[in-house]
Amino acid sequence: MIEGYNVIKSFDILENKKRINQILLEELAEKKSIYKREEKEISFSYFIENDYAGGIVGKVIFSTCYIDLFAVKKKYRSKGIGRELFNTVENYCRINSVKYIYLTTQDYQALEFYLHFGCKVFGELPDVPFKNTTKFFLIKII
Repeated sequence: MIEGYNVIKSFDILENKKRINQILLEELAEKKSIYKREEKEISFSYFIENDYAGGIVGKVIFSTCYIDLFAVKKKYRSKGIGRELFNTVENYCRINSVKYIYLTTQDYQALEFYLHFGCKVFGELPDVPFKNTTKFFLIKII
């Protein structure tokens, strides 16, 4: 323990992320001689007339794209919308020299969809985030 007045407290999330990222960037510079974190959020949506049919949101960090959120409304599933959204991200990655797409899914969600598009399972956690479900970790090399 560090001598003096110490406290753990709730802290503004944006400020906390900023400070944590600064610590990590300093370590990255020291250990890998990388002085700027290359990061960009991406977001694509699919509309049918004025109806939001689905979307995909991710973050590109260096040469990896992490897909954070991806869903298509139930009434629009099996119509190629998910394929078009995933392909849009994949094309974005190719154009921007991104080498990997990384994501997670649950056993009750879209595992077969991702496997169909060439994603490979590299890990799984049973009972995460709740009992009787499995979280799968997938990657696609572009």
